[in-house]
Amino acid sequence: MYLFMGLLIVFAGLTVLKMHVFPPNKAPWILGIPIAHRGFFDNDKNIPENSLMAFQRAAERAYAIELDVHLTKDRKIIVHHDFTLERLSGSNKRLDELTLSEIQKHTLLATEEVPPTLEEVLSLVDDRVPVYVEIKRESYGAAGDLETETLRVLEKYEGRVAILSFNPQSLAFFAQNAPQFYRGQNYEPSKEKLGGQKKILQAVLSQAWQARPHFFVYNSKTMPEILLRGFSFVRHLIPYNVNSHEDYQSVSPYASNVIFEKINF
Repeated sequence: MYLFMGLLIVFAGLTVLKMHVFPPNKAPWILGIPIAHRGFFDNDKNIPENSLMAFQRAAERAYAIELDVHLTKDRKIIVHHDFTLERLSGSNKRLDELTLSEIQKHTLLATEEVPPTLEEVLSLVDDRVPVYVEIKRESYGAAGDLETETLRVLEKYEGRVAILSFNPQSLAFFAQNAPQFYRGQNYEPSKEKLGGQKKILQAVLSQAWQARPHFFVYNSKTMPEILLRGFSFVRHLIPYNVNSHEDYQSVSPYASNVIFEKINF
């Protein structure tokens, strides 16, 4: 009985969000172009993730591009997934402890590629394909210099861009200051059964009023189906961690697009 009432309240809340809060999604490119996660990379073959090489390969294949951004010590926007250089460059230094020039002294894997700036990526892409920019934060919190400097870069670019973040307040910043950019809210359930679902629902219902996402992004391996049903009722869903054609088939009932690795479309 309590479970039924809880689900009823959740779906009622989602209905209110759909009718009165969420903005209309009028960008056909969000639905029609598969998204290469961190570019069309293959770390095992020395085509590093989040590198100009990987982004060029994606653009050549007409795939949209997802990338991650951080703020350097000297307030530049660098494209890199992790908060340190250790996994790809062998240094345990944090990106926010280094200047741009210090970061770009480190090569990615066994290549001459270095972590690029967001400006360098946008110049390379030149609107050949859409770009999905994920604001990388270690925790929820108020928007700050990372969002401000990212917006400063994006305002100079005339191509197709969407903003992604796990942090609803990052999206709220763009909703308030740059509503021309489409926004995708990332969700990742925790490993705790009820705790994970509860956290996600709280985030949707309490933060969506500010963030007003055009679509949801979720981990295809961990999102409970009952939440997918609810979310797909109000917004387009784009799963990530789609790494095989079997994965693609499994997400098809709910997915409007996919963020993928290691496969061709």
